Amino acid sequence: MIKFSEMPYQRPDVEAIKKRIEEATERVLTAKSFEEVREQYQIVQKEEAHFETAYTICQVRNTIDTTDAFYDEELKWLKKSYAQAIPQFNAWQKALAKSAFRAELEAEFGAQLLRKIDANLMTCDEKIISETIREGEV
Repeated sequence: MIKFSEMPYQRPDVEAIKKRIEEATERVLTAKSFEEVREQYQIVQKEEAHFETAYTICQVRNTIDTTDAFYDEELKWLKKSYAQAIPQFNAWQKALAKSAFRAELEAEFGAQLLRKIDANLMTCDEKIISETIREGEV
């Protein structure tokens, strides 16, 4: 098992992630089968996991050593980048929530998935992007 201190940190390519989410959103909106939706869901899950792993490594290292300027600035960058991706994440979640295959999504991944998406859509408005960025800079 790899030690946390040995885990490599790599800045995620947020523009590429946003593009993949946009592509997945379009494919969900035009999907003819649940299998297409499932495939896109799994692609986005992988992208989110990559981003969240990088974010967690950065946040923990910033917490361990608050004098490390690199991780301090990197954490600010990650928060800003995530906030700027709110439109893509919202469009993605709307596509899943309104999918003709919503029942199949709930059956395979659990009703909680769609409840969480519905809640996120009520609380994560694009109008808060600038405030979210400002909050991350503190």
